Amino acid sequence: MKWDNAGGMQLLATAPIAAGEEILREKPLVAVAGSDVELGSPAWDLTHRLIADTRLRDAYYAWQLRSTNVHENTRQDREIERLMARRYGLPPAMVGKLHAGISACQVGYGPGEGEHLGHGLYQTLGRVNHSCDPSAELTVIDGASGEQGLRALKDIQPGQEITRTYIDDASGFLGRNFLVRNVTLVSRMGFVCRCPRCHSERPQDLKNVNLLQFFKSFLKEQAEKEAMKAGIQGAGKD
Repeated sequence: MKWDNAGGMQLLATAPIAAGEEILREKPLVAVAGSDVELGSPAWDLTHRLIADTRLRDAYYAWQLRSTNVHENTRQDREIERLMARRYGLPPAMVGKLHAGISACQVGYGPGEGEHLGHGLYQTLGRVNHSCDPSAELTVIDGASGEQGLRALKDIQPGQEITRTYIDDASGFLGRNFLVRNVTLVSRMGFVCRCPRCHSERPQDLKNVNLLQFFKSFLKEQAEKEAMKAGIQGAGKD
């Protein structure tokens, strides 16, 4: 395998990989079990562990992961950011940027949709790109340590990208249409998929539309309708 920086980071096969073949195994730099979350989310617990241990933080920074803050910070996020910055004598912006990066690249491990045993930070697995027609899948090697494997779902030829889905398929995610898949991705992950499958299935009337903006507007409208509906129902009970 090798990383290709042309047009974005891609993990490419350098030799033929057969369907079912294990591609790699990797232990996390740091992991937090789902049952041990203390700060409201795995991302904040992972952020805290890196801030509290400069060795771990330096190792994470050395990976030079590319990530952006895809979600707006909540009031709780801002409060935790300030408290953590004050406790460790760090600039709040530095804490916020670290949390944003971890939120984007953390990887959950087993056993399935909504039932993660925990989340960890992985130098390689954290950078494998999403695809709605993935060529590989994550497998849990050791649920206690968070060690995971990457296994080929199909034959992969040299030069082809190795991809996985960021949304567990236990809920039938990959069987949904273009619109449903990407509403889910924008809602949960903050991005629109640009894999070959999504490119071919993109509706003609959305060819020249800013899809990220389109889906965010749709989600905002849905949230406003739900809020209005809840308000009407609440008023009806009074």
